[in-house]
Amino acid sequence: LARVAPDDEAAIYHDYEEGKRRAVVGSPHFFTADGDFFCPSLDTEQRNGELEIAFDAEGFSRFVAAAFA
Repeated sequence: LARVAPDDEAAIYHDYEEGKRRAVVGSPHFFTADGDFFCPSLDTEQRNGELEIAFDAEGFSRFVAAAFA
């Protein structure tokens, strides 16, 4: 079992707490000056117990515009 250095362990907990503070939904979750984007290229919905996933061209375009503004 590999040991984690104390500084590395502290960094992990710091990042975790920062994610909670910023209300990270999951991965990938991006933050820009114009807002935050969870999984910006996908449109996910649950219908009748099934997960439907499609490419979200509009959401991805908004993310790219915000990321490179």
